[in-house]
Formats: sequence, structure tokens, C-alpha cells
Amino acid sequence: MSIARRPALSLARRLARPQQRRYASHDSHGPGHAEPVNESLGGYFLGTALLIPAVYGLWALSQTSGDDEKPILTRWMQKFDDWQEEYNRRDQLHATLTQQAADDYILFANTGQTSQRRKVPVNNIESLSVYSPRNQQAGWTSIDLSKLIAHVEEESKEQIEKDKARYQKRVADGFYSNEWYEPKQ
Repeated sequence: MSIARRPALSLARRLARPQQRRYASHDSHGPGHAEPVNESLGGYFLGTALLIPAVYGLWALSQTSGDDEKPILTRWMQKFDDWQEEYNRRDQLHATLTQQAADDYILFANTGQTSQRRKVPVNNIESLSVYSPRNQQAGWTSIDLSKLIAHVEEESKEQIEKDKARYQKRVADGFYSNEWYEPKQ
């Protein structure tokens, strides 16, 4: 084949083949494509469309119909408020009884103790002057506790003497016998 015939032959082959047609639009979109669906207005639109008349109706019910008359909605809700009156009555009775009990407690707490002072036992003297050494107001440590400490020590000595005397009396009465401790001969 000559060199001049080759391009002419390829051109003839191209022209002899039918050209494939391509369309931009067609009905079938291939596999996996769903049919078109009619779209509704949606839930939010319907909710809004129903909410507007409901709000208007609620507003109309909350309006007063006369000069002295309460709104219909308020009167309907007050039907359920009867329990508040019962609770208020019960609270008032409870407050009255509590006040009376407090008065009785004060009366009985002070009966018979007006002539004598209440004594609080002090187990250790160190607890009288225990405080934090920091963040104290000026003059806090200048309190003189020597009289109080002497008084507590005196009471402690008296109590020790009473205990010794009671112990000596019990030993003399034979309450603390050491027969079980002494070895037998």
C-alpha cells in the first residue's frame, strides 16, 4: 500500500461507520434510580399552620368577658386550686403548734435551774486555750485564763480526793480483796 492511500482508506472507514447518537435527556436514568415522588408541604409547615389558630384560641380564652369576671381559662384552672387552701390551713396549724411547743420547751428548760447555774465539765484544761495561731484578731491571745485554770484544777483535785476516799473506804470494807491474786502456801 502506498503512503497516499492509507489516509484515504482510514477516512473511508470512518465515514462508513454509523455515528452513535447521544441525547442529553432521556426517560431512564439507569439502575438504582427511584421514580420521582410528589413532595408534601412537610411537618413543620403543618405544625405552624395548626399552631397559629391554637394560639389565637388560647388568647381568646384568656380574655375577660366582663368587668369583674376572670377569664375562662383562669376560672377553669382555679377549680384545681382547692388543695392550696387545705395546705395553707395545715401550715398555719403546724406553725401554731410549733410555736406552742417551743414556748413549752423554754418553760420546762428553765424550771428549777434559776437558782443554780449549769455546769459543763471540762475534761482537760488545754481545751480552754486551743485556738489557731494565725488569722486572729488583735488582742485574742491576751485573755487571762489563769483564774479559770486554777478553778478547774481545784475542782479536779477535789474530785480526785473524793475518789481516793471512796476507794479507801471500799478497800477497808473488803470490796477490793486480793485473795485470788495472792499465792497460796
